[in-house]
This record gives sequence, C-alpha cells and structure tokens, in this order.
Amino acid sequence: MSCARSGPEHSARFVREIRYTERQKEALRFLGGDAETFMLFGGAGSGKTYLLTSFLVLAVSAFPGLRAAVLRRQMKDARESVMGQTFPAVMKQICGLARPAVDARINKRDCCYRHPNGSEIWFGGLDDAKGMDNILGKEYGVIYFNECSQISYTSFLTAMGRLRQPVPGWRNRAVLDCNPPGKSHWVYKTFILKRNPDGTPLARPGDYAALKMNPEDNAEFLPEGYIEKRLATMTGKEYRRFFLGEFTDDAENALWTRAMIDPYRVDSPPADLEKTVIGVDPAVTCGEKSDLTGIAAVGRRFENGRTEYYVLEDASAVLSPAAWAETVRRLYDKYNANEVICEVNQGGDLVTEILRGGGFGMPVRAVRASKGKRTRAEPIAVLYSQGAVHHVGGGLRELEDELTGWTGAPGEKSPDRMDALVWAMTGLTEEHSVAGGYLWFV
Repeated sequence: MSCARSGPEHSARFVREIRYTERQKEALRFLGGDAETFMLFGGAGSGKTYLLTSFLVLAVSAFPGLRAAVLRRQMKDARESVMGQTFPAVMKQICGLARPAVDARINKRDCCYRHPNGSEIWFGGLDDAKGMDNILGKEYGVIYFNECSQISYTSFLTAMGRLRQPVPGWRNRAVLDCNPPGKSHWVYKTFILKRNPDGTPLARPGDYAALKMNPEDNAEFLPEGYIEKRLATMTGKEYRRFFLGEFTDDAENALWTRAMIDPYRVDSPPADLEKTVIGVDPAVTCGEKSDLTGIAAVGRRFENGRTEYYVLEDASAVLSPAAWAETVRRLYDKYNANEVICEVNQGGDLVTEILRGGGFGMPVRAVRASKGKRTRAEPIAVLYSQGAVHHVGGGLRELEDELTGWTGAPGEKSPDRMDALVWAMTGLTEEHSVAGGYLWFV
C-alpha cells in the first residue's frame, strides 16, 4: 500500500482496511454531515484524537492540494502529542510505513507534512506567535482543534477565518475534540446550547454539531485495566469529565466561575508588565498524601484606564523544601519578577531558612494570614468578575478547576494553588502592605 496514490476510491479502501470501533464508524458518518463545524467530546481514551487525525490523513490523501491544520493551545503539546504520537501511529496503519519513514515525512523546521499529491498538514500551537503567523497566513480546507477546551474563543474565531480554501469536490469544515469542561465554557455554550459566549443565539445553529465518544466505546484498543483502574476510580468532577464524558456545573457557592475566566483569557502577556510577583503557599511535609506547595506567577500592567492582571504560570506540586525553593527561583528568573510573597504561618522560620539557605538573591515578602481563606480570596474574585484578570494560555487547567470548585465548605481539600494565586494578587493590589507582611532579601 502506497501513500503516493490518492483519490476517493483509494481513500475508501483505506477506510475498509482500518480497524474502527462501531462508535468510531458512527463518528465518521457524523463528520460527513451537513454542519460546518463538528466536535467530538467525551472521556479520556475514547479514540477521538486518533479518529480525527485519521480523518485528516484520509482527506488529504483523497483530495490533491487540500491544506489542513492541526492546532493545539501550546506548541509543545502539538509536537509531543499529535506530531510525536498520534500522527505517526495513524500513518503507520493507513500507509503501511515504518515509523522512521513517517518521521522523515514531517518537516521538523516548519512542522508540516507534505503528501506526494501536493496536500499538506500543518501543525501549530496557538501560543507560538511566530509559527502561527506562518500558519494563519494560509487558507485551509479543514482545521482540527485538538483539546479545544484549552483554546480561547478568540483564538478559535481567528483560526476559523482561514477556513476558506477552494478545493474541487471538497466541502470545508472544522473538527474539534475535548474532554468536556464546565458548562460556562464557550465550547458547551456553542455546541450544546447553540449560543454565543455572551448568551445570544447562534445565527446559524445548524453549522455546529457535537457527538459524544466515551472510553468504554474504545475498550478493545485500551490497555488492560485502564478503564477499571485509572478512570473508574476517579472521583468528583474528574470522574464525570474523564470517565463519563460529561460537562460539569460550576460548584454552588464557589467564588469563581468559568464565565469569570474564559472570556478574558489571552494568548500571551504584554511585554511591558510593570511588576511581577511569585506567590508561594509552602507545604510543611513532602509525601504521597502531602498538600501541594502552591506556587503562582502573576504580573500587572496599567492600561485603558485601569490595572490589568495576568496569571502567567501555576507551578504548584508536591515538592521537597529544596525543590520548591528551586522552582520559585526558576519562575523568578523566567518572568524577571520583582519579589516573592511567601506565607509563613505554618513554616515560620523554617521557610525563611529554606530560602536563605539557597542563596538565591531574591527579595522575599513574608506574610501571615490573619483572615480565613475565603475572606482573603473575595477581593481577588471581585477583580475576576470585573474582567481585570487574564489567564495566559491554556496551561492553567488545574488552577482553574480548583478556583471554580472550591467553596470553603468544611472538609474540602486545601486550595493550595488558589492560596498562592491570592497571595500574589494581593501583593500586586496592596503593593506595600500585604496582610502585615515584612520584607527581607535572601
């Protein structure tokens, strides 16, 4: 079998020889429907990415000159996931090529696969400004938004403006996939409610179609025990999202909602941030059941008559004292930060010694919490509700899940990511008076 041949008959033969589940066969029929934009959503391991990647390969094989784009939120994910794993697997099965040959067919410099019939598949990350200028300078007959829940609505609309390549016999379309986010996300509003993010009805609701695919539909292709041991044992929102494939409600009484985050997301921060701080909520132990050490980088800039805040990174993790101190230093250098704001309620002098012992040369503001977590967080949530806080990119999912899921009810898990964010934001809003903090250099 050679990839050099193309045409509808050759593509149909490919389809007959590929092993698809019954649900995947249904999805292929779904992608041939009348809509312009198709979304596959559902739990982890349901075969969505494999199916849509094979759909693209079959399309460019059958229609000479067709140009396709595969877009992720971050370029590193496009390289590691789609280019590095799914695409080679699809090519090996469809074209019968060994992996080295498949890798050789992707130009690593411009991240483009060029089919012998003149068709192309471009891979890009929406956070890569230079690469996206190159990609969005072209017209496409099909665009694939992989993990679209991580992609902002603005970026989606921008890319959709390039879906206009004329190819004889081909009808242009966009395809998307995701593990379902919360119901306030633009994906749910657009594809399920048939509404714009602002709540107004879609002008052409028939252009948007959605189909659920869950891991149990793909069980024959999953590792033994994956569903039972990995997915079925999840709890809460993770269980509903990654196993049941359901869109989830925002937690009742939570200070944050998705509607306070998603519309104000930006692809990249301004280059001229006035001040950047690293907020730290250190854990006192480092073990399998220990709390996270919350670490968040936030910057601010005065623009359009008010101060705007940019959440740059969440580096929270279960870390040893030496490891979290090194992580703080890395973020401090990466974002050219002005200071570190660190809670010392639990660690006290130990926190001081950890940072001093590293000899990192960072200005550190020690703060002690005299108010409850919810009381401290409320002024920051108000800034979010005013649209003054912008999450940068799509890599803050775990922080966002915590913000929208934490209510402060008794027995809830400690919101370590939120605490670090709140300390950083409070430092930027109150400037020199952070809950009675004091400053030293280490």
